[in-house]
Amino acid sequence: MEITLPRQQKLASELRRLRWTTIVAPVAFIMLLEFAQRSTADSLWRSPLGFVVTLLLVTAGAGFFALSVFRQIARFEARAAKRSAQIEALNRLAAATSENLDLATTVGRGLDQIVAATGADASLVCRLFADEEEHTAIGSRGFSPAVMQRIQRAKLAEDVIASEVVRSGQPVRFGNVLSDPDVRAISTKEGIMSGVSVPLMCSGAVNGIVVVAYRREYRFDDDDYAFLHGVGQHLGLAIHNAELYDASVAQNRELSALLDVQAATSSSLDLDDVLARALSAVTKLTRADEGEIWLSSGDGLVLHCRADAVNEPLLDITHSPHGKGLLGRATVTGKTIRVVAGEPDFNDALTARGYRVCCAVPLCFRGSSVGVMVLAASEASSMSRRSELSLLDAIGDQIAPAVENANLHRKIQEVSIMQERERISREMHDGMGQILGYVNTQVLAVRKLLDSGNTVTALEELRHLDAAARSLYADVRDNILALRSAPGEQGFTAALAEYITSYREMFGIDAVLEVAPEVERVRRTPTCEIQLIRIVQQALSNVRQHAVATSVQTRLSVDCDTLVVEVSDDGAGFDPEALPATGRPRFGLQMMRERAQAAGGTFDIESHVGRGTRVVVRMPIER
Repeated sequence: MEITLPRQQKLASELRRLRWTTIVAPVAFIMLLEFAQRSTADSLWRSPLGFVVTLLLVTAGAGFFALSVFRQIARFEARAAKRSAQIEALNRLAAATSENLDLATTVGRGLDQIVAATGADASLVCRLFADEEEHTAIGSRGFSPAVMQRIQRAKLAEDVIASEVVRSGQPVRFGNVLSDPDVRAISTKEGIMSGVSVPLMCSGAVNGIVVVAYRREYRFDDDDYAFLHGVGQHLGLAIHNAELYDASVAQNRELSALLDVQAATSSSLDLDDVLARALSAVTKLTRADEGEIWLSSGDGLVLHCRADAVNEPLLDITHSPHGKGLLGRATVTGKTIRVVAGEPDFNDALTARGYRVCCAVPLCFRGSSVGVMVLAASEASSMSRRSELSLLDAIGDQIAPAVENANLHRKIQEVSIMQERERISREMHDGMGQILGYVNTQVLAVRKLLDSGNTVTALEELRHLDAAARSLYADVRDNILALRSAPGEQGFTAALAEYITSYREMFGIDAVLEVAPEVERVRRTPTCEIQLIRIVQQALSNVRQHAVATSVQTRLSVDCDTLVVEVSDDGAGFDPEALPATGRPRFGLQMMRERAQAAGGTFDIESHVGRGTRVVVRMPIER
């Protein structure tokens, strides 16, 4: 990209004047000499003395004219070389601006071009943050690190030169503001004797400042200002492009952060696990050194989770009353509250541990506060930008529903456990209770038979009691095995596979589990999983007790939006219509049907005498 300076037009005009001067000046000199000759005695100019005088005048005039012309040409050549170097520097800077989005690289190249083209002893570029009315040094050449450190998020109101450049949009020479004590002190310490601050412009607005300084007296001419104006345009564009690039990167980072937090909060329904994962993700994504999550309770907030389990609580407390302190302000306002060391709500415990910033992020769900996330950092600039605080608000909005879901899941599990206990008590009463009642009755009958001396009948009844006791023992083992098999952390299909393996080893029946791949990809509620496992256990128990089967297959598959569970055996089978109105077979089938209906599903049974039995359960699922 070629760059031309407007000042070239002025240079061309001066060259045209020089050409005319070289034509007009000799003619004017000759005419003046001729006038002098005509104005004096003719004999004077014809004498030897007149000849010498004429020769000296012509020689002096020609020499003076030649020296003036050569000096002017040399000055033009120097200016042309300077402008050519400035144009070349601007071209290189324009190329760097268009080729690279990295602001530090572009600014570094720009500073090198400025120093090389102007011969400056030091140069510095600052980036302007208009919303915060601050500026930050982002690159320098020749200045001490102390100057760079001083201009970090520095307020414009505290910098006379920077504020004047931003206000006027025009260059400001150091000499014009050396009356200010701060400017004079910095200039003296750095050895600066002259310099200028030039605005960096983009779309008519100032977005930065470039400083050019000399440790000697230097007069800035129009060419210097024109060159620095061009530099300001290119670096201003570079800053604008970098801002767009940084905004894009920040948006991607925020989106990635939200996705990471979402993944952390959706990976589990256990409250402790959800909060630990979420807090770990947040502390990694932000510049926080430590974090805590507090949850609402009846009389306030209670500390529930800490990212660092080794140290003491951040706020040195584990309970906070409603509406009190930093946590109370966050829950009342519903917005992230940021406090720094020295402010009233900044806890002394934070100061003692070296933290300088603390943020309280409300966790709100449907307008109600469910808790507060507290983050602390030792770096004073941490979590200071509006975008960072907005990101924390968005993260809080994601964690709050996860907390509610985990609480709801816990409540559902508690209800499911109570319902399961009720069903187990009914099964024990109607199943084992009947057998134990039969055993008790038979024991009394055997006792009477023995008292009457009828030992043959008594032995027969004892054999019946032995069979009942063995059946009861098998039922107890079966129930214990069933109670041990629950989805838990291992998952639904893993728990089912473990149960069927133990069933095969315990009872000697060839039991096989077949699971279609798509089963693992569907979502199931905890109630659905528990009921399905209990139905399969009851079906296999029926096979053991009544089917006289050698093998049984359990199949899990997906049919559209339905999870299908089939249990089929090669046993004796039966006529479903001929079952007694009461008793264990009828009771077991009824319990399976009730479990399927409780989870929103259906239960069907197919059986024929001599051709085995097939139980089919269908449960609705969510993709």
